[in-house]
Amino acid sequence: MATHYAFRYNILHSCTEYVKLENGQAVGDYAPVDFLVLNSISMRVIRSGIPCNDHDVKRYVASADIPQYHPFQDYLNHLPAWDGIDRVTPLARRVASTELWISGFHKWMLAMTAQWMGMRSGGNRANSVAPILVSSSQGMGKSTFCRLLLPAELQSFYTDQFNMESGAAFEHRLSAFGLVNLDEFDRLSNKRMAQLKSIMQMVDLDYRPAYSRNSIHVPRIASFIGTSNRHDLITDVTGSRRFLCVEVEEEIDCIT
Repeated sequence: MATHYAFRYNILHSCTEYVKLENGQAVGDYAPVDFLVLNSISMRVIRSGIPCNDHDVKRYVASADIPQYHPFQDYLNHLPAWDGIDRVTPLARRVASTELWISGFHKWMLAMTAQWMGMRSGGNRANSVAPILVSSSQGMGKSTFCRLLLPAELQSFYTDQFNMESGAAFEHRLSAFGLVNLDEFDRLSNKRMAQLKSIMQMVDLDYRPAYSRNSIHVPRIASFIGTSNRHDLITDVTGSRRFLCVEVEEEIDCIT
């Protein structure tokens, strides 16, 4: 079976993935091993005359023999060594040029990357700050800028669908996505705003996956960013150090 397929266990998606091999080289991209794929692999094994059955294949695919794969850590570990060129400052300047924004964006990017790598700031702290891009006009490129912060290889781990009322499904997103865009941030009610502040401080999660009898303990991967077309978006009269608000005065260059 190892001649025709390569397997890996995606830690964030909690599933085994496979890719077909030809002459030892992967053909196409990894995809989840669903029921149809599992049966197809089992039939191929049986037809090849190997003395096993579909239960043996299923046990193997769902066993600790499959190497674990962490998408973010794998991507970052395979990047070339840093060449010493600061690329974060020019990226931040696409949004605004204030010193507070550029400094805060630097720190947020570092904290987000550290969270992906499992490197906890101060020993046991999460990335508890979210940049909020604000402009009274639409079509300024705010949401596009947020989405493009993740490279193409990690785009599937970006989401702007975040419902805090969905229980375990919402908690799963904190462990399965790398960046959550709180689009139209100003629409959050006072109750949801308080809940969000609490969520942003969470380092680990305990939740019960669908169809499972037991809860699991997983690290939080997701960091937050947001957009708003209104300026009166912080409802807490005491202020909030959780949100790094920046006004977008010109359309963000998301092309060059």
